[in-house]
Amino acid sequence: MARTRDDAGVTLAEMIVFMMLMSLLGVLVLSFVTSVQRNMSASQVTNDSTNQASAATNEVTRLLRGAVNLKVKNQPSDSPAFVEATPTSVTFYTVVDTDPWTTPPMLVRLEVTADGDLVEKRWLVDPGSADPYWTFPSTAAAPSSTRTVAHGLTATPGSGKALFTFLAFDDAGGHVPLPATLLNKDQRASVGAIRLDAETQTGPRTAPTVVTTIIGLRNLPAGSHT
Repeated sequence: MARTRDDAGVTLAEMIVFMMLMSLLGVLVLSFVTSVQRNMSASQVTNDSTNQASAATNEVTRLLRGAVNLKVKNQPSDSPAFVEATPTSVTFYTVVDTDPWTTPPMLVRLEVTADGDLVEKRWLVDPGSADPYWTFPSTAAAPSSTRTVAHGLTATPGSGKALFTFLAFDDAGGHVPLPATLLNKDQRASVGAIRLDAETQTGPRTAPTVVTTIIGLRNLPAGSHT
């Protein structure tokens, strides 16, 4: 009587093919998971960059909109609100409140460090001074407060990029960019608006994020067009 062949189980060849298919499937699943994680990470980095740029824009806008011309003791009577202005730093008198007549002004410097940090320094008026002739400490003295407003800015000193672009107005009310250098007294007095280009990059594998806004300076005579 002939024996019947037992077909139960799998052959070695079938096992090898099965293992190869499972390995391929595992590679595909791993590649998919890695791609999702990479995209999520890039999205988070971009979101962080956007948040940094927005935070810098909001705070700088708040301070610059309060820029005012002041009569400062031992300074010329026609001294402009902006004491110093370059593409990566600005020093100015400001009143951060709704009523500049009742709130003491302060001297503020915003500057980008070589590491891309936007640092804010404040000097408060001397306690004994009052309107109309205010007295401020020298900017060489220690500031009343220092804080970092944002990180990861690409407009660092010497980079060729500008965080601040100072704008005057022509007869038609159009913006006229002032030279991208250290502004002289007359140029600082003519500033009526400032374009802020807050470009940040918090990850080497992501594109920079740029938040651009034009800040009108309504408290200044030169900003009457805004």
